[in-house]
Amino acid sequence: MLIFFSKAQTSQEDSLFLASKGTWKYPVLKCSIQKELHETGHRSLGVNFISDSSYPVKAVFESVVILVNEYDSVHMVVTRYGSYFIGYSNLELPQVKKGDTIKAGQVIGRMAKNLDDVYSVEMMLSTKDEDYKELETWFKKEDLSVSR
Repeated sequence: MLIFFSKAQTSQEDSLFLASKGTWKYPVLKCSIQKELHETGHRSLGVNFISDSSYPVKAVFESVVILVNEYDSVHMVVTRYGSYFIGYSNLELPQVKKGDTIKAGQVIGRMAKNLDDVYSVEMMLSTKDEDYKELETWFKKEDLSVSR
């Protein structure tokens, strides 16, 4: 099923999304972050959230799930809001499916072990029009200082 959005609707959604910058809560409790840059067809910047246990992973923003994919026994969930895409990878036990509308704070899965045998989830933010230097600027400052 194809869904088309008017430019006015997308513009309003993008404005709301941009207004959320600096307000997001970390998707995982009791974690540290490790920055990684990802250059793909879209400009994106990602970070790894690392922990000592398989904690639940929560959505950082209200959005629609556009992809749930499994690869090498772990999952990736991609959500969309306006022209913004948020990807969460290295998940186990996904709790959402394509087409679901999810809320900020809703559990979408659990952290899986990565190739280094460490629990982690990788998060990326991308759009075709914007280039982000620091994904951390989207999170609440108090969350950054406590969770590092």
